Amino acid sequence: MADGFDSVHEARARTAAAIAERRTLLERWQSDDVMRHPKWQLRAKLAAAHFLPGWRVADIGCGNMTLEALLPADCTYLPYDVCPRDHRTTIIDLNCTPLPRIEADVIVVLGVLEYLFDPRTLLAQARASDCVLVFSYHPDEPTFQMDRRAYNWVSDLSTFDVTEACFKGGFSSLGIEPALPSEYLFVARP
Repeated sequence: MADGFDSVHEARARTAAAIAERRTLLERWQSDDVMRHPKWQLRAKLAAAHFLPGWRVADIGCGNMTLEALLPADCTYLPYDVCPRDHRTTIIDLNCTPLPRIEADVIVVLGVLEYLFDPRTLLAQARASDCVLVFSYHPDEPTFQMDRRAYNWVSDLSTFDVTEACFKGGFSSLGIEPALPSEYLFVARP
């Protein structure tokens, strides 16, 4: 199984078709099986450690909203996703629509950039909101030897590419820390 969704062959074929058509795999994100990966709790916990009480937290690609329960006191949770998750969810397909300017203290993007055709654009758009950006990414590095298409990933940036995109996008500082095997957590500040 590829990431709990279907066979590796089916995942690669589905990803190749999505790349050719430049479309988001909506059917993947509507699956309850995909939305329950246990490692996402750890990744969300690592991200939440960077928030302060009272912050407005925009969760882009909120999925099963794991992050919400981990927020410090008095935070406001703003969920965004390609599929509705509850009545508060703002629907946005970042492969088709630009990220709107968001009034928040932090924008969180966990497990999303791998599925975007142009993650560099999202990084620049997030900077326009003039807040902290916390995001994860599995970089395309030779030492990781990941079958990216089997995971339905459509972007192939290296750690250098991600770092360069953050600084070209206008962020003034960037912290990088390990999150999960082959995945990093990035904290970009205006």
